[in-house]
Amino acid sequence: MEKIKNIFRERINGLLLIFFAVLIISGFSLSSHFAGSTEAKSSLVITLGGESKSYETATPSGISVLNLMDLLQKDSSQNFSYRSSAGFVDKINNAENQGNMSWMLYACKNGTCKLSSVGATDCKISDWDKIEWKYLDWTTMDWSTW
Repeated sequence: MEKIKNIFRERINGLLLIFFAVLIISGFSLSSHFAGSTEAKSSLVITLGGESKSYETATPSGISVLNLMDLLQKDSSQNFSYRSSAGFVDKINNAENQGNMSWMLYACKNGTCKLSSVGATDCKISDWDKIEWKYLDWTTMDWSTW
């Protein structure tokens, strides 16, 4: 009886080894199938001087605004660039923070937009319908929505 158990164990172990080898070779990723890591289209709107431009790219779920900006900047077809220091965005495309003019992050849900209460590193794309950077004079802003 013990001999039969050992043969059975060896066969099961062999089948498991083959199963996992096939998964690895086929590129199956447990994290992408079980952690809900799906790709979706994400967009970012840049508003400067009354004109808006929208950028769109495929993104994994749960990424931050700053991660989205990294993806856009790496994609040469987007013609998008930004600069940040410690997560603080101080330049988008050719417009740089100077004097009272600064880039302000707005997050929109169900048609209502408000100044984000968190920075681009902590603001998650999936939490909002629309993400928009506006180049504004921060001394004339209504801070009550913050």
